Amino acid sequence: MDPVTQHLISSYLLMPVLTVIFGIAAYFIARKNKLLNNKKLIVYLLLCGIVLALPGLSGFMDYNFMPYIYVLLAILYWTAGYYNRFLLRKVFASGKETPSFGIRCLLTVTVVLLGAGLFSVVFNLCNELQYGIWASTCLLPFAFPLLYSQTVNSYFDIPLEIYKVWKYSEEYDSDSLYINRERSIVVDVEIFRKVDDSAAERITGKASEDVIFG
Repeated sequence: MDPVTQHLISSYLLMPVLTVIFGIAAYFIARKNKLLNNKKLIVYLLLCGIVLALPGLSGFMDYNFMPYIYVLLAILYWTAGYYNRFLLRKVFASGKETPSFGIRCLLTVTVVLLGAGLFSVVFNLCNELQYGIWASTCLLPFAFPLLYSQTVNSYFDIPLEIYKVWKYSEEYDSDSLYINRERSIVVDVEIFRKVDDSAAERITGKASEDVIFG
Protein backbone atom coordinates (compact mmCIF):
# COMPACT_ATOMS: atom_id res chain seq x y z
CA MET A 1 0.00 0.00 0.00
CA ASP A 2 1.16 3.51 -0.81
CA PRO A 3 2.70 5.11 2.34
CA VAL A 4 0.65 8.25 1.78
CA THR A 5 -2.58 6.24 1.59
CA GLN A 6 -1.61 4.19 4.62
CA HIS A 7 -0.89 7.36 6.59
CA LEU A 8 -4.21 8.86 5.49
CA ILE A 9 -6.16 5.79 6.61
CA SER A 10 -4.41 5.36 9.95
CA SER A 11 -4.44 9.06 10.85
CA TYR A 12 -7.80 10.31 9.59
CA LEU A 13 -10.10 7.47 8.51
CA LEU A 14 -9.60 4.53 10.91
CA MET A 15 -11.36 5.92 13.99
CA PRO A 16 -14.24 7.59 12.07
CA VAL A 17 -14.90 4.36 10.14
CA LEU A 18 -14.95 2.31 13.35
CA THR A 19 -17.27 4.89 14.88
CA VAL A 20 -19.66 4.67 11.93
CA ILE A 21 -19.72 0.86 12.10
CA PHE A 22 -20.45 0.86 15.83
CA GLY A 23 -22.93 3.70 15.36
CA ILE A 24 -24.91 1.63 12.84
CA ALA A 25 -25.01 -1.28 15.29
CA ALA A 26 -26.09 1.07 18.07
CA TYR A 27 -28.79 2.49 15.78
CA PHE A 28 -30.49 -0.85 15.28
CA ILE A 29 -30.18 -1.80 18.96
CA ALA A 30 -31.62 1.54 20.02
CA ARG A 31 -34.37 1.22 17.43
CA LYS A 32 -35.26 -2.21 18.76
CA ASN A 33 -35.55 -0.72 22.25
CA LYS A 34 -37.67 2.17 20.90
CA LEU A 35 -35.12 4.80 21.90
CA LEU A 36 -35.11 6.48 18.49
CA ASN A 37 -38.63 7.78 19.04
CA ASN A 38 -36.96 10.30 21.32
CA LYS A 39 -35.24 13.13 19.45
CA LYS A 40 -33.15 13.74 22.54
CA LEU A 41 -31.09 10.68 21.59
CA ILE A 42 -29.71 12.26 18.42
CA VAL A 43 -29.08 15.58 20.15
CA TYR A 44 -27.36 13.82 23.04
CA LEU A 45 -25.03 11.81 20.81
CA LEU A 46 -24.07 14.75 18.59
CA LEU A 47 -23.55 17.28 21.37
CA CYS A 48 -21.60 14.90 23.59
CA GLY A 49 -19.47 13.72 20.67
CA ILE A 50 -18.58 17.28 19.70
CA VAL A 51 -17.88 18.36 23.29
CA LEU A 52 -15.62 15.35 23.85
CA ALA A 53 -13.76 16.09 20.62
CA LEU A 54 -13.04 19.76 21.34
CA PRO A 55 -10.01 19.04 23.58
CA GLY A 56 -8.41 17.56 20.45
CA LEU A 57 -7.33 21.14 19.75
CA SER A 58 -4.72 20.58 22.45
CA GLY A 59 -2.70 18.95 19.68
CA PHE A 60 -1.23 22.41 19.19
CA MET A 61 0.82 21.70 22.32
CA ASP A 62 2.95 19.34 20.21
CA TYR A 63 5.59 17.72 22.43
CA ASN A 64 4.11 19.19 25.60
CA PHE A 65 0.91 17.16 25.20
CA MET A 66 2.46 14.10 26.85
CA PRO A 67 2.14 13.50 29.70
CA TYR A 68 0.75 16.62 31.35
CA ILE A 69 -2.11 17.53 29.00
CA TYR A 70 -2.99 13.86 28.52
CA VAL A 71 -3.33 13.26 32.26
CA LEU A 72 -5.26 16.51 32.70
CA LEU A 73 -7.70 15.53 29.94
CA ALA A 74 -8.11 12.04 31.45
CA ILE A 75 -9.15 13.63 34.75
CA LEU A 76 -11.45 16.02 32.90
CA TYR A 77 -13.15 13.19 31.00
CA TRP A 78 -13.51 11.16 34.21
CA THR A 79 -15.32 14.12 35.79
CA ALA A 80 -17.50 14.51 32.70
CA GLY A 81 -18.36 10.80 32.87
CA TYR A 82 -19.49 11.25 36.46
CA TYR A 83 -22.06 13.87 35.45
CA ASN A 84 -22.97 11.90 32.33
CA ARG A 85 -24.56 9.24 34.57
CA PHE A 86 -27.11 11.76 35.81
CA LEU A 87 -27.62 13.14 32.31
CA LEU A 88 -28.49 9.70 30.96
CA ARG A 89 -31.08 9.12 33.68
CA LYS A 90 -32.63 12.55 33.24
CA VAL A 91 -32.76 12.62 29.45
CA PHE A 92 -33.82 9.04 28.73
CA ALA A 93 -35.96 8.28 31.77
CA SER A 94 -39.47 7.10 30.95
CA GLY A 95 -41.64 8.27 33.80
CA LYS A 96 -40.08 6.90 36.95
CA GLU A 97 -38.25 4.15 35.07
CA THR A 98 -34.60 4.76 34.27
CA PRO A 99 -32.95 3.14 31.23
CA SER A 100 -31.30 -0.19 31.87
CA PHE A 101 -27.57 -0.48 32.41
CA GLY A 102 -27.19 -2.10 28.99
CA ILE A 103 -28.78 0.89 27.24
CA ARG A 104 -26.77 3.40 29.29
CA CYS A 105 -23.58 1.47 28.58
CA LEU A 106 -24.39 1.33 24.86
CA LEU A 107 -24.97 5.09 24.70
CA THR A 108 -21.81 5.81 26.68
CA VAL A 109 -19.63 3.60 24.48
CA THR A 110 -21.15 5.16 21.35
CA VAL A 111 -20.41 8.65 22.64
CA VAL A 112 -16.84 7.68 23.57
CA LEU A 113 -16.19 6.20 20.12
CA LEU A 114 -17.75 9.19 18.38
CA GLY A 115 -15.78 11.61 20.52
CA ALA A 116 -12.55 9.61 20.09
CA GLY A 117 -12.99 9.49 16.32
CA LEU A 118 -13.47 13.24 16.06
CA PHE A 119 -10.76 13.85 18.67
CA SER A 120 -8.17 11.88 16.69
CA VAL A 121 -8.96 13.76 13.47
CA VAL A 122 -8.80 17.18 15.14
CA PHE A 123 -5.64 16.21 17.01
CA ASN A 124 -3.84 15.06 13.86
CA LEU A 125 -4.77 18.28 12.10
CA CYS A 126 -3.18 20.24 14.95
CA ASN A 127 -0.17 18.06 15.72
CA GLU A 128 2.70 17.18 13.41
CA LEU A 129 3.42 13.93 15.26
CA GLN A 130 0.15 12.37 14.02
CA TYR A 131 -0.62 10.10 16.98
CA GLY A 132 -4.26 11.10 17.36
CA ILE A 133 -5.48 7.51 17.84
CA TRP A 134 -3.22 7.02 20.87
CA ALA A 135 -3.98 10.48 22.20
CA SER A 136 -7.73 9.77 21.98
CA THR A 137 -7.36 7.02 24.60
CA CYS A 138 -7.57 9.80 27.19
CA LEU A 139 -11.36 9.57 26.62
CA LEU A 140 -11.57 6.09 28.16
CA PRO A 141 -12.03 7.37 31.76
CA PHE A 142 -15.33 8.87 30.56
CA ALA A 143 -16.88 5.39 30.87
CA PHE A 144 -15.31 4.50 34.24
CA PRO A 145 -17.87 6.22 36.55
CA LEU A 146 -20.77 4.35 34.92
CA LEU A 147 -19.01 0.99 35.29
CA TYR A 148 -17.97 1.76 38.86
CA SER A 149 -21.46 2.84 39.94
CA GLN A 150 -23.00 -0.27 38.37
CA THR A 151 -20.47 -2.47 40.18
CA VAL A 152 -21.25 -0.83 43.53
CA ASN A 153 -25.02 -1.05 42.97
CA SER A 154 -24.78 -4.72 42.01
CA TYR A 155 -22.77 -5.41 45.15
CA PHE A 156 -25.29 -3.73 47.45
CA ASP A 157 -28.17 -5.49 45.69
CA ILE A 158 -26.90 -8.81 47.02
CA PRO A 159 -29.34 -9.76 49.81
CA LEU A 160 -27.89 -9.99 53.29
CA GLU A 161 -29.29 -13.49 53.65
CA ILE A 162 -26.69 -14.77 51.22
CA TYR A 163 -23.98 -14.07 53.78
CA LYS A 164 -25.69 -16.16 56.45
CA VAL A 165 -24.05 -19.55 55.91
CA TRP A 166 -23.80 -22.62 58.07
CA LYS A 167 -20.54 -22.89 59.97
CA TYR A 168 -19.43 -26.07 61.68
CA SER A 169 -17.90 -25.88 65.10
CA GLU A 170 -14.14 -26.32 65.28
CA GLU A 171 -14.82 -29.37 67.46
CA TYR A 172 -16.70 -31.07 64.64
CA ASP A 173 -14.87 -34.03 63.14
CA SER A 174 -15.30 -33.75 59.40
CA ASP A 175 -13.72 -37.18 58.87
CA SER A 176 -16.76 -38.81 60.45
CA LEU A 177 -19.05 -37.39 57.78
CA TYR A 178 -20.24 -40.21 55.58
CA ILE A 179 -22.98 -40.28 52.98
CA ASN A 180 -24.46 -43.56 51.86
CA ARG A 181 -24.90 -42.96 48.15
CA GLU A 182 -27.08 -46.06 47.80
CA ARG A 183 -29.68 -44.52 50.13
CA SER A 184 -29.46 -40.97 48.80
CA ILE A 185 -32.58 -39.28 47.50
CA VAL A 186 -33.21 -36.58 44.92
CA VAL A 187 -34.50 -33.35 46.43
CA ASP A 188 -35.81 -30.13 44.90
CA VAL A 189 -35.05 -26.94 46.78
CA GLU A 190 -36.75 -23.66 45.95
CA ILE A 191 -34.81 -20.50 46.76
CA PHE A 192 -35.36 -16.78 46.34
CA ARG A 193 -32.40 -14.69 45.20
CA LYS A 194 -34.02 -11.54 46.58
CA VAL A 195 -36.50 -11.06 49.38
CA ASP A 196 -39.02 -9.39 47.07
CA ASP A 197 -38.77 -11.96 44.24
CA SER A 198 -42.19 -13.19 43.16
CA ALA A 199 -40.97 -16.51 41.77
CA ALA A 200 -38.54 -18.96 43.29
CA GLU A 201 -35.75 -20.79 41.51
CA ARG A 202 -35.61 -24.56 41.79
CA ILE A 203 -32.37 -26.44 42.40
CA THR A 204 -32.21 -30.23 42.12
CA GLY A 205 -29.64 -32.23 44.06
CA LYS A 206 -28.98 -35.42 46.00
CA ALA A 207 -28.94 -35.82 49.79
CA SER A 208 -29.08 -38.61 52.35
CA GLU A 209 -32.44 -39.62 53.81
CA ASP A 210 -31.64 -38.29 57.26
CA VAL A 211 -30.44 -34.87 56.13
CA ILE A 212 -31.87 -31.96 58.12
CA PHE A 213 -33.10 -28.84 56.36
CA GLY A 214 -33.65 -25.64 58.27
